[in-house]
Amino acid sequence: MVFPIIKQIFRSPKNGWQALPDAIQNRKIVGFNILIAAAIIAGSLSFIGVYTNTEGDFSLAIRYFGYISLKWVISIWMASWAINKLVNGLKGQTSFWIMLTVLAICSSFLMVFVSISHIAPLAKVPMYILSLIGLVYYYFALEKLLNLKEEKIPGFLLISLLVIAIILFFIELLLAFFLSIPINS
Repeated sequence: MVFPIIKQIFRSPKNGWQALPDAIQNRKIVGFNILIAAAIIAGSLSFIGVYTNTEGDFSLAIRYFGYISLKWVISIWMASWAINKLVNGLKGQTSFWIMLTVLAICSSFLMVFVSISHIAPLAKVPMYILSLIGLVYYYFALEKLLNLKEEKIPGFLLISLLVIAIILFFIELLLAFFLSIPINS
């Protein structure tokens, strides 16, 4: 039931989001499952990249796996909560579970493409550019799901990206400190 909806969203970002609220109504945890899957894929790609680029430092690679996976799960969960509060403050309508699903799907591009740059460090700039695809999906999700006035959507997009970036920054710092991850790599 969920995979056809995700396939529909990927095929048509402008119209694919309309079926999501009904799917979330039946299974609220679908966004969390998508988030966990994307975070594990991102963590695995980072593990492979760090392991191969550090001449087999298994300890550092396993810490990177935990760091990347936890970073994305905690950040997207917290950002979903914060953005849901922002939507409700702007007289829009959504639920936490819908926002979590939207952010999990849209941020999966960033998670995966940035993690690929651990495997191929020279491809960092193209991977960051490819991750911008998620912004297109996010824009259309905001347009279709939040019931905000159309003129508020670009501003809300920028504010929500700022919220995500701030949360991500602090989570990265905390996890890097506790997992002894070198910040400069």
